[in-house]
Amino acid sequence: MKHSFFIIFFFPLSLLGQTFELFNNQASQTLAVVEDSLTEKDHSHFLNLIRKRDVVGLSKRLDTIDASVIVIVEGYNFEKHKYSIYEEYKFFLSDAIFGKCLSLLNGQLLSNCHIYVDSADLKASTLAIDTIYPRKYKYGMGCLATKSKIRTANRLKKKAESERIVIEPYCRIETIIMKHQKRVITRYLISVAGKRETEIVSGMNTEWRPGLDFWLFTTPDMRGN
Repeated sequence: MKHSFFIIFFFPLSLLGQTFELFNNQASQTLAVVEDSLTEKDHSHFLNLIRKRDVVGLSKRLDTIDASVIVIVEGYNFEKHKYSIYEEYKFFLSDAIFGKCLSLLNGQLLSNCHIYVDSADLKASTLAIDTIYPRKYKYGMGCLATKSKIRTANRLKKKAESERIVIEPYCRIETIIMKHQKRVITRYLISVAGKRETEIVSGMNTEWRPGLDFWLFTTPDMRGN
């Protein structure tokens, strides 16, 4: 089985007003570096993802929003030929993980949504390899697990079991831009085959609607493609 690649590169970051140029250029440069490690089909998918970027809109935001850390998650569904992008602009002056942030999905403002950036990601300096397994069916029953909610949970479990081994039809590029540290981290991620699973939780602050986890990133607030 071919493994997915989770690849980290560092590039010097230019001054405000040139962030998009750096972001766009380094994606092509790093993709060229890992080309020999990808199948022809995987490489084609990543090229299509990069080509489908909204260059004008993304350029304007990256070059005018002076955030300390910018997280960009781009996905390309190669069965539906669908491109999506999530952008998160974090405003703080230290290495703290949490702070005020501005979140957008496909250019539209989101509320109560953020990506957790692991401090290990921000400090990493070596090549890492990882895999993207199939999304889980998730359901949060809240504080009271009623008979109706339990039935819903059981339906999700049976559905996951019936699907058996699956592979998600998309690839993803994740970018972390740290302006004040003048660094950019890029990751290329490819889906691999695996068993569909469920994640059923209960308790305080777990009122999550049932369904497949969101495909661009893990969140209790969103589901599906």
